[in-house]
Amino acid sequence: MVTAPPTTTTTPARAQDVMTAAEVAEYLQIPVRSVHEYAARGELPSVRIGRHRRFSKAAMEAVVERG
Repeated sequence: MVTAPPTTTTTPARAQDVMTAAEVAEYLQIPVRSVHEYAARGELPSVRIGRHRRFSKAAMEAVVERG
């Protein structure tokens, strides 16, 4: 008998949990260009969706906390 692999349940992100580069720039008080550069270097965690990057609000709050 073959069993199906277990499924994982993820909580979908709500619109208020995801930020654009412009929103991150305003939140961190840095230029949008810097946000893109930091994300490209992996210094700011982000996800690419097509040509756009999206940032987790919780991750940005953690960046601010650690300074």
